Amino acid sequence: MKSMRRTAWSTSDWLLVVITLAGAFLRFYRLDAQSFWGDEALSSLIAASSVSDIWSNAFGSANPEGYYMLLHFWMSLAGETDLALRCLSALLGVLSIVLMYQLGKSFRSKRLGLWAAGITTVTPYHVFYSQETRMYMLLYCLTCITVLAYTRWWQGYGRHHWWIVYFLAAVAGLWTHFFAGFVVAALAIHFFLVRLWPRFATTASPPSWSGFAVTHGAIASAFLLYVTHFAQRLLIVKAWRPLPSLSDLTGLPLTFTTSQFLGGAWQTIALGCVTFLVIVVGLQAARALWRGSPASEWLLLLGLLLVTPVMASFTVSQIWKPVFTARVLIIVVPALYLLVAWSAAHTRERHFNQLILALLLPQMMLGLHNWFFDPSFAKPLIRDAVRLVQDLEPTDAPVLHAIAESYMVFEHYAPSVENCLLSDPVQPRVGKRIDPADVSYQRFWFVILPTYAHESQLALLDDLDSRFERRQERSVGGVQLYLYVSDEPLTNEIGSASGQQSPI
Repeated sequence: MKSMRRTAWSTSDWLLVVITLAGAFLRFYRLDAQSFWGDEALSSLIAASSVSDIWSNAFGSANPEGYYMLLHFWMSLAGETDLALRCLSALLGVLSIVLMYQLGKSFRSKRLGLWAAGITTVTPYHVFYSQETRMYMLLYCLTCITVLAYTRWWQGYGRHHWWIVYFLAAVAGLWTHFFAGFVVAALAIHFFLVRLWPRFATTASPPSWSGFAVTHGAIASAFLLYVTHFAQRLLIVKAWRPLPSLSDLTGLPLTFTTSQFLGGAWQTIALGCVTFLVIVVGLQAARALWRGSPASEWLLLLGLLLVTPVMASFTVSQIWKPVFTARVLIIVVPALYLLVAWSAAHTRERHFNQLILALLLPQMMLGLHNWFFDPSFAKPLIRDAVRLVQDLEPTDAPVLHAIAESYMVFEHYAPSVENCLLSDPVQPRVGKRIDPADVSYQRFWFVILPTYAHESQLALLDDLDSRFERRQERSVGGVQLYLYVSDEPLTNEIGSASGQQSPI
């Protein structure tokens, strides 16, 4: 019995514990140190509303309601502070490290799993989205579970049980973000390719066509239950993003590794290292596929999971609406990390690949340092701006906002303050609204954020300067605050000047 207890935990198990604890530290460290930004505040405002409002999409969100429902019930247990709200993503981030280990172990070996978990632990991109109150880390975990269930089903482990897990994870993914459909599509392509070209197959008893058809038919049926809902959400997607360029496409590996937290020469060095590593890994994977190595079946799967969503979203952005963004393409990140881990664990050139990763590691550490401690890489100090407005006289002056992002963060931190949104085409259904021409308050604050639509914000500032007297001007980390006064008597209340209020 004592011998069994000693062998129950292998070296790999202990290494996984260490890696997971390190990942937990990085994801919970300074979790609430930075302010919420607009999308995080939107998540909070939606989750704080009723279940019926979330389901009816009273906020006009372009994303499905799965994450908001989960956050709604999480808030009822954990509270509504920044720390409590971000804890959900941090916990999911830690869980995803374990899932990456399980994926690597399922694909090839424990060694591959440890490399995949280790890479996931230290990448700034993954840490960033583990500290944000958005659906992206939930989407990451559901992607991992979907792929893991698919591989276990393919390998024949409790085949029927894993089909059920695959179905539930795929449907949950679609209810979290519509891009989860690209994951299911990539897995379906893999199934057809391996079944039609057995040279890729390494499994003695591959799954049946009937099992594949039944499960994907069930996924399609579950999706059809809310296809009208889905279409309405797609129409809400606004084309305010610029069209993606080839540089955006080729720069994705850099974003997914060292992320946006490097500047100047360091970013150039990181781009060179990451690009070289991706080329090397791609050539090694192509060689393994060509020679039909034992890993070819799963290398093909990882290649499809990496390429299919990227090229599909890039194409859709060119012919319809710009939906190509790095945060949404988090669904391809597990495949990228697993491919890099495979190159460091199981190729003939693994020592050379490990050297490249060793060169990237200090750059990742620098990126994490910048994210945690460098204000130029941090989120705007909107929370500090809200507190300043609350402390300055007059404390009862309403606050006018040029964009919904500003409005939502003020509503999150200071719901007792009278906030009003002047105009914002990106979030048409968010905010108490008033036409800029109807502003006639005796005194009010006007807020400008260093974010998108900066020119339109400055245009509104010029308009207010021409009609009111500017009494104060404050700047908090790039957030501009202006106090205006008028000699005319107060004739309107917040929200009454336009004669109606839009639902929040």
